[in-house]
Amino acid sequence: MKRDILLIESDDGQRVALVQALLKEAYRVTVCSSLEEADEVLRYVDCDEAAPDTVLFGNRLGNRAAARFERALIDRFCDTKVIRLPRRCEPESLVAMLAEAGVSARFVARNALEARTLNVLLIEADRAQRIAIEDDLRLRGDDVVGCASVGEAAAVFDHLMAQGMSIDAVVSATETLDAEGLRFCASATSRMPDLRWIFLKEPAPLSEAVAS
Repeated sequence: MKRDILLIESDDGQRVALVQALLKEAYRVTVCSSLEEADEVLRYVDCDEAAPDTVLFGNRLGNRAAARFERALIDRFCDTKVIRLPRRCEPESLVAMLAEAGVSARFVARNALEARTLNVLLIEADRAQRIAIEDDLRLRGDDVVGCASVGEAAAVFDHLMAQGMSIDAVVSATETLDAEGLRFCASATSRMPDLRWIFLKEPAPLSEAVAS
């Protein structure tokens, strides 16, 4: 995963060229044309974990105003990296500059969280579909236990709980939401409040749904 970039650049041509270079390298970019606009964007960032990893300042923003903005930014988000860009920053130079600057501790922690393997309990009566979903989840590195019925899933859940193992998500077809399925939902959730439930309406790849 590439880090989050906040680019503040008042020159239209320079801004477009830099954004294109960042997107080409798969960075996630928020673009502002002024310090005031950037300040407005950051008002909606309510925690350090959601802050940009790197802020890029264009040369034409004004030294005093940029310095005040930078001090306020670091006071709020101490781990954010700040890079002042030269007057004419070539896209290739910017990419190299970001690589040399390294990443923040916030980025490292965020990556570690997203890369964590999930433990998934799958309920799917159709064997072919169950195998397809299991393969899809395992391709992204998750551990999955497939069950053909709610009763089987409840037994597996009890066994895993007895072993002190956690379950991150239960993936199931909507057809399991009968009386037995609802009892299992209520029981499992009461014992594991952070358990996530994903109910399928039709066969589909599960990688993005489980990761989100």
